[in-house]
Amino acid sequence: MSPEAHKVIVDKVAEWGAPIELISHAGMGEPLLDKTLTDKIVYEKSVFPKARVAVYSNVSALDEKRANQLFDSGLDILSVSLNAMDKGTYETVMKLPYERTQKNLHRFVEMNAARGKPIEIHVSLIPTEHHTADEIERFRAYWGPLVNNVIVPPLIGWGGHFKVGTTKKQYSCRYIWQVLQVDWDGTVAMCCEDYETHYPLGNLLSQSPDEVYNSPMFQAQRMRQIAGDFAMPEACVNCVESHEVARDFWQTAEIIPAPASNGNRRVIPIQPLDKPT
Repeated sequence: MSPEAHKVIVDKVAEWGAPIELISHAGMGEPLLDKTLTDKIVYEKSVFPKARVAVYSNVSALDEKRANQLFDSGLDILSVSLNAMDKGTYETVMKLPYERTQKNLHRFVEMNAARGKPIEIHVSLIPTEHHTADEIERFRAYWGPLVNNVIVPPLIGWGGHFKVGTTKKQYSCRYIWQVLQVDWDGTVAMCCEDYETHYPLGNLLSQSPDEVYNSPMFQAQRMRQIAGDFAMPEACVNCVESHEVARDFWQTAEIIPAPASNGNRRVIPIQPLDKPT
């Protein structure tokens, strides 16, 4: 995302007045390849001083210079998509040099410790057919004492691309209530499972956050899921994000209906969510 587009979107969201708690730099690209990343973090922290900023990275580009820039930016969380313990598994899954990534991450852990650990470090491993149970346990045991959090999520379907196994009870996904996922061009995707944005829900460069968040398509998807209908789009069928994570969200969620200009509760017609051609 260009710095200009980033500033427009951050300013629009700030004017909207939503209680922003977390800003994440993640997606299908590698955030550390963005030469303006740390400038964006600095701006986000200035506009949303109470929000935490996270970067999700494979750290293949995290040399010492880049590490110092992250410390200077005020970054709160570095979440590392490590995805393996062993060299063979790592290079099969990640297609990156194992030694370089290990060197970068271990150096960052040491630099962070020397500064009093201002940045939370998380490491994650997404299980695939290439991982054994033994490797996953060794991953947990090795990284547990070195970082703040070791994350091994359940199998992820990635929009129905992979089968995730046993069907569970589904709850309305927190993403369509709590998150605006913005692509590089301002397009708002439904969630991270729609990683190629087949179901765009608006654009924050041409629309206000309120128009997008309360759009007919967004509202239609919320109403479907509240009614127990997860059939469309296909990405929502037995999605892991609609299981325990969504259940836990609804145990503590505070949903505040947006008021209309006349003081009455806003009612938006439900329209079909059609897949773009």
